[in-house]
Amino acid sequence: MLIEKYITTILIIISSILYGQLQYSDINAMLNDITPFENEIELDYLNVVRTNNKISSIHWFDEDSTRFTKLFHYDNQDNLILISEFRDQRILKEIYFTSYNAADRFIYFLFGDKFHTNENYITEIIYNESKSPVFYKIKSSRDDYIGHITLNYDGNNFLIREVWFQGKRKIREFLK
Repeated sequence: MLIEKYITTILIIISSILYGQLQYSDINAMLNDITPFENEIELDYLNVVRTNNKISSIHWFDEDSTRFTKLFHYDNQDNLILISEFRDQRILKEIYFTSYNAADRFIYFLFGDKFHTNENYITEIIYNESKSPVFYKIKSSRDDYIGHITLNYDGNNFLIREVWFQGKRKIREFLK
C-alpha cells in the first residue's frame, strides 16, 4: 500500500515535469513560439540616438538608476573608429578600431620595423576610478588575440609598473 502510493506520487511528478514543459516537433516549431521582447523594454530604459543613419549613442539605466552610455565615433568615410563607454560621467572603457599608440608599440616590439600589414588592430582600454588606463587588450580585426598590457599605479595614481603579455607569458616589464 505504501509502495503503491510512493510509485503513484513519483509517476505524477514525472508526468507533470514531462508534460508541464512545452513540447515541440522540431527547432522551427520552437522558434516560432518565441515571442519578441522588444515591447517589454520601456523607452525610458534604453535610448538610442542616431545621427546620419548611424548610431551615435546609447544610454540606459541599471536597477540602481546608474546611467550607462556608449558613444560611437566615426571617421570621414563613416567607418566606426571608437566606442567609448561611461558609467555616469566616469569613463570605463574605450575600444579603438584604428591605430593606437600602445598597440603600435606592442606590435613593433613583437615583429620589428620590417613588419608591414594592411590588417587593422583593435585596442580595448579599461580605465580605473581615476580615469587612468589599467589594461590594454590588443587583437586583430578578425578578433585574434595578440597580447595585452597591464598597468599598476600607486596611491597617488602615478604609474609604477607596466607589464606586457602574450597569453599568460610575460614578454616585457617596466618598473618606475
